[in-house]
Amino acid sequence: MYKGEKTILRAYEKRDLEVAHRLFNDLEVQKLLNPGVILPLSLEEEQKFIETNASAKESRYNFAVDTLDGVYIGGGGYFDFNRRNGTTFIGIAIAHRDYWGKGYGSDALQVLLRFLFLELNVRKILLNVFAFNARAIACYQRLGFREEGRLKQQVYRDGTFHDELIMSLFREQFNA
Repeated sequence: MYKGEKTILRAYEKRDLEVAHRLFNDLEVQKLLNPGVILPLSLEEEQKFIETNASAKESRYNFAVDTLDGVYIGGGGYFDFNRRNGTTFIGIAIAHRDYWGKGYGSDALQVLLRFLFLELNVRKILLNVFAFNARAIACYQRLGFREEGRLKQQVYRDGTFHDELIMSLFREQFNA
């Protein structure tokens, strides 16, 4: 539906459920996404997540992320969309490890940003990222995101507390 140079953002389909369930049950993927206790996700929980985030289109929506040749590699979308203030939070994950570090996340994020700024008329996009996720932070910074806040020792992971960053990007920065 929305196409970049490497990725397509499209609606989730029933055919995605089992692959999404497998990819998002990866411990390393969950460590980067989940601030709470990491427990296995059931197929029913994955289905509920997809259905919930694809049906409340006014305040949130979650896209499936495919490569241009149709391989499902993750998901991304917006949530807590506030039309009055022109703000929203985003989240994106390339859950298929074979596609990490190859520009697919950056491309999918650029597609999502264009959609939010140009179609939904968002003026400010925010995201949360764990301070230990250096690859994601570097990607966000390359696209113009800047740290707006830091929640000190917010996430307990692998025996240590880590900060959680709040980053933002304004439409003017994106257009520049």
